[in-house]
Amino acid sequence: MDYRGNDQQNGKMKAMEKCKAGRKNYRRLQNKLKRATDKAKKEYLDITRDGIMEFQRTEHHDLMYMKMKEVGWKEKQGIQNSGTKDSKGNIRVDKRKIMKIFENHITEIYNQPNQPENLEVELEEKEDVNKKGPYTLQNAVVHAIKELGKRKLQRTMM
Repeated sequence: MDYRGNDQQNGKMKAMEKCKAGRKNYRRLQNKLKRATDKAKKEYLDITRDGIMEFQRTEHHDLMYMKMKEVGWKEKQGIQNSGTKDSKGNIRVDKRKIMKIFENHITEIYNQPNQPENLEVELEEKEDVNKKGPYTLQNAVVHAIKELGKRKLQRTMM
């Protein structure tokens, strides 16, 4: 292209064109790389799926589960957010609606007719020192464990 104007403007325009060409080339390469990796991933998953299905068909369930764990399907299974059903059976995934469902559920549980109206709270009393059992030293416990180990060793040698 032939630019009219001073040399500084021409330099800026050429630099902008190079940037645009570079971005376009980068996007082209990025898309090409994404297509190649998606294709490779699909092929790998197809081969793995076929292997798992073969293990299932031949009733080698231990190998099937081992292969599934290797791929990582077992771990991902527990992280799903499936939502919560409301009283009408509709699944809700919005956090505010889920909190409202739980609030209603708790209210229903605690507002049942057979609940006592007044709960009696017992007063705290100081514990009598004379009612406690004997104090056991840590050294005594360690010594007893060592003695048990010695007895077990003697029994195994007989």
